Amino acid sequence: MELIQVSHNEMAALFTRPSHIYNSVGFALLNAPKADSVEFLTFRDTRLRGGLILGMCGAMARSPFSAPFGGLLLTREQTAGAVEDMYLLAAQFAAGRGMALRVTLPPPFIGPGLYAKSVNVLQRLSGGCATVEINYHVDLRGVTDPVELYSRSAREKLRQARSHDCRFERLETTPEAIARVYDVIHRNRLHRGFPHNMALEQIVATSAVVPMDLFMLTVDGTPAAAAQVHRLNHEMAQVVYWGDLPEAQYARPMNLLPLEIYKYYLAHTPVRILDIGHSTDGGIINRGLCDYKESVGCRATPKPTFTVNLRREI
Repeated sequence: MELIQVSHNEMAALFTRPSHIYNSVGFALLNAPKADSVEFLTFRDTRLRGGLILGMCGAMARSPFSAPFGGLLLTREQTAGAVEDMYLLAAQFAAGRGMALRVTLPPPFIGPGLYAKSVNVLQRLSGGCATVEINYHVDLRGVTDPVELYSRSAREKLRQARSHDCRFERLETTPEAIARVYDVIHRNRLHRGFPHNMALEQIVATSAVVPMDLFMLTVDGTPAAAAQVHRLNHEMAQVVYWGDLPEAQYARPMNLLPLEIYKYYLAHTPVRILDIGHSTDGGIINRGLCDYKESVGCRATPKPTFTVNLRREI
C-alpha cells in the first residue's frame, strides 16, 4: 500500500459521503486557518482503500484538528490489515515531518467495525498511549415513547417541568436564531465555569457547511434553555451545546428539553442516534454530568485519543 497526497478538490471527489460531517473536505477547509497547513492523504494498493485529513499543528499531525473526532475515511469496509497499513503510513508521514500523529476516533456507533480495528491498531502503534473520554449517546431506534428512556427521578423532574407554561420550538437556521441560542448557551457556560469554544461568528460560518438544528425552550414566554445540534450524517446528529439559564432552573427545563428534542427527531427526521458528547475532561469524570445524561436515557461508550510517535524510528 502507498500513501498519495491529493488536493482538496480530488479528496472531495473521492470521498463524497464521509461517515460523519467532521471528515468532510468542506469542514476541513472552513477550519483550515486553525492549522499550520491541512494535508489530504489517500491510501491505495490495487484500488483506493481510504483517506485521512490531517491538520498540521506545531509538533502534531491531528485528526481532527478542530472537531470532536476524526479518523479514516473509507468508501467501503476495509480489512484489519488495511486499516493497520493506513495508520502506519500516516504515522510515518507525520514522523517524516518531525511530528507525531494524534487521532481522536469517532464513537463506536458511527462505524463499529472500523472503530474496533482502529482501536487495535492505534493502541499498538501508540504503545498504549491513549486518553479515553466517556461519550454519551441516545439510541432512538425502536423507541415509540422516549419518556421510557428516563430514570424514575428524571421523570419526576419532568413532571415538575410540565407544571409550568413551557413552549418548545425548532428555529430556522438564520444568523438571528443562532444568536438567540448562542446567548442562552453562553450564559449557561459562564455560570457553570465551562469554556464556550465557538464564537458566535464561528457558529454562523459553520452553519453554511454543517446542517444545523437549533432548539429553544421558553418558560412563561421567556427563554429558559436551548440547544445547537449538528447533523453528522443521514441518521445521526450531535448535540454540540445545550443548556439552561440559571434563573430558569426552578422549572427543570433541562429535563424537558432533551425529551422534546428526542420527540422532534423521531417525528420529523430519519435521525435515530443522537451523540450527546463526552462527560469527562482529559479522561477525568464529571460525575454530575455523567449522572444527568444517564438519567435522560443516554448510553456510555469510549471515545479514545491516541498519539503515535514514530519520529525516532524514521
